[in-house]
Amino acid sequence: MAKNTVKDTKAVKEGGKIRIRQIRGTAGRNPRVRATLCALGLGRIGHESELPSNPSVLGMIRKVNSIVTVVK
Repeated sequence: MAKNTVKDTKAVKEGGKIRIRQIRGTAGRNPRVRATLCALGLGRIGHESELPSNPSVLGMIRKVNSIVTVVK
């Protein structure tokens, strides 16, 4: 299965829904990264969250793009 990390969030359309999955853990990460994951509704590896595709959510996803992936 191909890894669909969000490197370029401009490819994701605004106004719809986006489903993301956490693929890596937060051990050794900055507390701000952990807080961003919490704000996205994630917290453990394998958990998914469906969020509205708006600029604030896309910015948070861009911030933690090495930890999350887009699920289609």
